[in-house]
Amino acid sequence: MGTAYEVALVCNLKPTLSPQIMETLNYLTRSQDYDFPKAISHLFFDVDFGDEWRIIIANNYPRGGEDFSPQACRSVLSNNQLCFRVLLDDDTFYNVGWFLLDWLATISDTQGLVGYRIDIVRSECTLIFFKNEQVIGHQSLPSEIPEPLKETFNRVLGGTGFFPYE
Repeated sequence: MGTAYEVALVCNLKPTLSPQIMETLNYLTRSQDYDFPKAISHLFFDVDFGDEWRIIIANNYPRGGEDFSPQACRSVLSNNQLCFRVLLDDDTFYNVGWFLLDWLATISDTQGLVGYRIDIVRSECTLIFFKNEQVIGHQSLPSEIPEPLKETFNRVLGGTGFFPYE
C-alpha cells in the first residue's frame, strides 16, 4: 500500500538567478496553464516520469486527498521567495520530488531548515535542510516542526497543513 506526503518548503532565492530560472519558477507556481519549454539542464526537468515536473507545485492541479483541506495546496513566488505546500503520492515524491528539492537547493539563498515532509499514513516527519546547495533530511516528529515555520506557511499560503499531526 502506498502513502502520500505533505511536503512544505519556504526559501529565499539567490538574487543573481538568471531570467530563465525565474521564468521557470513562475511557470512552476502558475495558476493558469500555458505552453512552456523545458529549458533548464537538471535531472528534475529530465526525469523519465512524464511531465510531472510541470505540475508538481502548480496551483491549478489538485491532487487526491486535498479535499480534506482545500486551502492547503498552494505555491507562491513573491519578493524572491518561494513557498509551497503540496500533497504528493509516494511515486511522485520519490521519482520527482527529491529532484525538485535537489534543484531548489542549488538556487536557494536560504541555508538551514527550509521545510518538512510528513508521511500522512504513518505520521512520520523528515525536516528538510539546505546546506551548501545540498538537501539534507533529518528524521523528526511532526510535533517538532518549529511553530514559526508552520506559521510562515499558514501566513504565506493560507490555510493549514493537510492533517492534524499532533
